[in-house]
Amino acid sequence: MHPMGRGGRGFGGGGGGGKRWGSAGHHDRGRGGMLTASELRILLLSLIAAELGYGYHLIRSIERLSRGEYAPSPGVVYPALTVLEDLGLIAASTGDGPRKTFAITPAGEVELQAATEEVAALNARLASVATVERELDAPVRRAMENLKMVLANATAQLASGEAHEIAALIDAVAQQIERRR
Repeated sequence: MHPMGRGGRGFGGGGGGGKRWGSAGHHDRGRGGMLTASELRILLLSLIAAELGYGYHLIRSIERLSRGEYAPSPGVVYPALTVLEDLGLIAASTGDGPRKTFAITPAGEVELQAATEEVAALNARLASVATVERELDAPVRRAMENLKMVLANATAQLASGEAHEIAALIDAVAQQIERRR
């Protein structure tokens, strides 16, 4: 049986939630995560192959791939690194200080080579998250900027009673938005 289990490439399909989110067909992978455990492992392996890394550095690298829209928690990254190390796909070394630095092993290189297409798909998915999030946010951001501009122009000419009326309107809208959630 393959070292990653499930037969075939151990990083591939299966596992993780199946609940859809967003219009681009992304998957919510359980408790708010974007990646299944096996997807996270192959992504970590690819990042380690590109550059020696340690946990926090790898989290930030994934965050950069998604342009700041997604960062896995240390609670999923460190166990994934332990699994990769236990499987002999990465090796840890301690340098200066308490951090473990990870490097890919020859077995990890073989595994990564077999998952080239999956790595490309994961990188594309992470890049598309930022695009989808920005598209969804754009109308709200535009409306907020419009409101700021109108308020900046109007407040210079308001009487004291009018300021309280405008504040009440804004508070009412904020409450309506909050109730929608």
